[in-house]
Amino acid sequence: MTETKYQLITGSPVNVTDFGATGDGSTDDTTAIQAALDVGANNIIEFPAGTYKLTSPLQLATSNTTLRGYGATLNMVGTTGGWDADTDYAIVINGDHETQQDVIIEGFKFTGSDRWGGIYSAWDEGETGWYSDIFGSVNEDNYTAARPNFIIRDTEFTSPYYEAINLSNTQVRVSGCRVTDGANSNDIAGIRARFSKDVIFENIEVVSGSGKSISTSYVDGVHYDNITCRCDAEDDLGLYVGHFNRNTTVTNCLVAGVGNMAKVSFNADKTTISNSVFEGSGYVMLQGAQNTTVDGCIIKSTGKRALQLYYHNAYSAGDLDVNNCVVSDCQISSDDTEGEDEDYSLKIVDLSNANDTLISNCDIKGNIYAYPVGDVKVQGCRISFTKTGDWAVSKAQQTIYAKTLSTDHEMGLQIINNKIYTDNDMQPIYLNGNSGDAYVEIVGNLIVAPSLSGSYPVQQNYASGGHIIYSNNTVFTPNNTVDEFSYDASDTSTQDTKIHSSGPLVSPINVKDFGATGDGTTDDTAAIQAAIDTSKDIYFPEGVYKASGLTVDNNMQSFTAEGGNTQIKKNANGTILNGSGDDLYFSGIDFRGEASSYTGDNISLTGNRITFTDNCGSSDAAGRALKSTGGSIRIYGGHNTWATVATGPTDYDIEIGVSGTATLYHYITGVRTGHANGGILFVDCGSQSVVGCQIGKLNISEGTGPSGTNGGNIIGNRIIGDVDVALSSATFSSNTLGADLDFASGTSQCRFGASNICGGTVTNAGNANNLIVRETSSGGSNILSFGTSADSADLTIDPTSVYDQWGFSGSVVVPNDTSVLGCMNAAGDDRFSVGFVSSGDDMTLGDDTGTGNFTSVAAGTGGLYLVVGAASRFQATDSTFRPVADDAYSLGDASYRFSEVFAGTGTINTSDAREKTFLTIEDAEKAAALEIKANLRKFKFNDAIEKKGESSARIHFGASAQQVGEILTKHGLTPEDYAFYCYDEWEERQDKEGNVVLEAGNRYGIRYDELLSFIIAAL
Repeated sequence: MTETKYQLITGSPVNVTDFGATGDGSTDDTTAIQAALDVGANNIIEFPAGTYKLTSPLQLATSNTTLRGYGATLNMVGTTGGWDADTDYAIVINGDHETQQDVIIEGFKFTGSDRWGGIYSAWDEGETGWYSDIFGSVNEDNYTAARPNFIIRDTEFTSPYYEAINLSNTQVRVSGCRVTDGANSNDIAGIRARFSKDVIFENIEVVSGSGKSISTSYVDGVHYDNITCRCDAEDDLGLYVGHFNRNTTVTNCLVAGVGNMAKVSFNADKTTISNSVFEGSGYVMLQGAQNTTVDGCIIKSTGKRALQLYYHNAYSAGDLDVNNCVVSDCQISSDDTEGEDEDYSLKIVDLSNANDTLISNCDIKGNIYAYPVGDVKVQGCRISFTKTGDWAVSKAQQTIYAKTLSTDHEMGLQIINNKIYTDNDMQPIYLNGNSGDAYVEIVGNLIVAPSLSGSYPVQQNYASGGHIIYSNNTVFTPNNTVDEFSYDASDTSTQDTKIHSSGPLVSPINVKDFGATGDGTTDDTAAIQAAIDTSKDIYFPEGVYKASGLTVDNNMQSFTAEGGNTQIKKNANGTILNGSGDDLYFSGIDFRGEASSYTGDNISLTGNRITFTDNCGSSDAAGRALKSTGGSIRIYGGHNTWATVATGPTDYDIEIGVSGTATLYHYITGVRTGHANGGILFVDCGSQSVVGCQIGKLNISEGTGPSGTNGGNIIGNRIIGDVDVALSSATFSSNTLGADLDFASGTSQCRFGASNICGGTVTNAGNANNLIVRETSSGGSNILSFGTSADSADLTIDPTSVYDQWGFSGSVVVPNDTSVLGCMNAAGDDRFSVGFVSSGDDMTLGDDTGTGNFTSVAAGTGGLYLVVGAASRFQATDSTFRPVADDAYSLGDASYRFSEVFAGTGTINTSDAREKTFLTIEDAEKAAALEIKANLRKFKFNDAIEKKGESSARIHFGASAQQVGEILTKHGLTPEDYAFYCYDEWEERQDKEGNVVLEAGNRYGIRYDELLSFIIAAL
């Protein structure tokens, strides 16, 4: 019977319940579901909502197959725990890897007990040889485009012991999936792909156990896009770009937690990591990686190192160095500033065995350690190293520490055009144990070491000769009494050192050399301005400086304070500082507005690429603490606040942007503002990020909305006040909101995910594609609401309910002139409207679905009602079509008539004597009837002649209503008294736009059944 039932509906989706699956959570549904899968290729296998118990893997070997399980849970039980595809994975893809293709798995939730995995496909052991030749030619057979066009999407895996997805020899796109509490061994990944080409991971969230979150190896062309990983165990690894990967891109990813954040492994070639955030207690490691680029990333570690470039001991083949790598425009930092038991506790950027490598334009907080090192260039970076606590003597306390420089490299170590700061009492640059032919170039650096006393800022030690170029550096060591460079060689016989002195130690400029006192009383404005006007970098010794109206027109000027307790206090109305220069850098300065005495903003900027870091702050402002109308602003917060004292609805602590000009790529992290009525205002900005802040209100405002503006990324903040969003494409993730969130009219493509917590109301006045997901669970349930708020959600999804999967706690509302519900055609290339409301509020049900197709309206045994003006008018039952009220409605009218009526029998008119009063037929009526009979005529209808022609129009017999009326009048009778005589007229009719759709008119008519009875009565 099951097979017969399926054959009757060939072409429809295959439903697993037709094969005996129950989805009741207790019955073993494995055999029934496998029977459905065995139907063959070119099918959609539907899993209705429910929980399907599996006791062995489902085998999927067909092509052109879709497994669709929105609302369905596959629960894998009874596994053996042997990491065995034959027993432990819920679905095993086992078709021929050269022919199987076009498979979709979507909408499922996978659960299980004991040691289980999700989806698995085997790798062809006959073609791999993946460790056969690490340094030589790559085995191209491993990069197969096998099993093309596999898609896994909208699927969740809860607590798998083995991989949620483990695919080999499969060209797969994994999209919109979530893995929680997975990978319980560091050899196992949450999601893994191997031996393939063109693999895509996008819009995925992984919360791992103690393994790799997402792992690939031997894949040519893998793309990680918009991946969020949270590593909850020290053995975790977020993103793993594995051995022999080629052409890998990682972009817009976020990795956080206590595990290691990312690793590019040996012989991975041509990897690009960009615009991603790595923040946790682990590190990002390039281990034996080749041709890798890390660009525009934030790498922040609370552990011993943030970024490590390290050789790989590649099995029996020997060590494999990192070669041809570029790290650019990144922020790299570690918060672990205490010395520990390792010889070198801080390896913020570890260049061990790195060759042909460039570290450029990075902001590095911590030190750089290199041992050994080949051809490496560190250029254009800001490097600051602050030591706290008591360190053992053996710890590497130098800001740049290079040991055992290699002799077989032409470039060697180049330290060029960097800004290097340390408050340590050890050398900023220390070269130790270098070989005789090692090449070192230290040129054009700014080196600031205010705490250094009695040591050389730059020192090379224990070298047997070497080639050293030291030139055009600026060193500021106010407490030092020795030269800036020392070359101490144990064997000077081969020494070939080239030293070029950088001249007097005049930069950065000390504001006290220009008369500033920093005593908190003296007006230091003129002295500080004089220092600024030299265009050199500025140094502020610790103190309180009274100043106002400072102007910075120079580019690439830095302002650095000592000790973290340096303040510049306003002493006049207006701003403390106006900056129009580009690439300004502020470190360790706290601006105070003295709002009880003075008006105006604290800081006003119009330049581009301005950075505030190392505990900068701006507070007690009468106006804005910071107002910037120029290019990108970067603020890295610390213990100081950014705050205004103003509390009005248009008052903000920080204002960035200006109406009419799109300013892009602002970045604010770790900032704390003053109160709920302050906060941050963005005007016509784009691609800005606010990360890990505590602020008042947030307003992402639209001015004139020039090209390039968008809502940016709001991640991991606590926002106390209201949030207003007037620009599209705003993304909110992992925030805690204390008040209301409003997406304004005109916004679109905004995202407010379930990771956010909102204590107020979320209102979407923008486009319907603004996606709002809120957790509305209670009592141990797991419910998500999609819509404008939890109280009036448009749609509620309750995954704990089997038979009420989609619940509506409010209304589904769409704008007019919009399809209420759409349905794809069979070909999947067009959409039909099921319901439509026009801009004039006229409603249409159904659509033209093509020649030969039809639309059905179904009802229960109570029938189908037609409702007009809020009242039921007609009813279709299982045997009749009838009016709801007796003798109340007409079928057509004088101006809108039916052309023909086809019926099996004639009409039945009421003829019940109980409902009639009989009258006597008068002689005048008989005479009139006979005269009407004599005037019955033969005729053709004019409209038929016009439409069909004279010869084709059909002949009719009957009377003229006008003549009937004249005959009745002739015999003294009133025509209107007789029901067989009809006359109707109508007024002009117009549509809603005023167009005439029917001219005013009138028409005469005859009821022939009544007229013939009238004539017969006279015979």
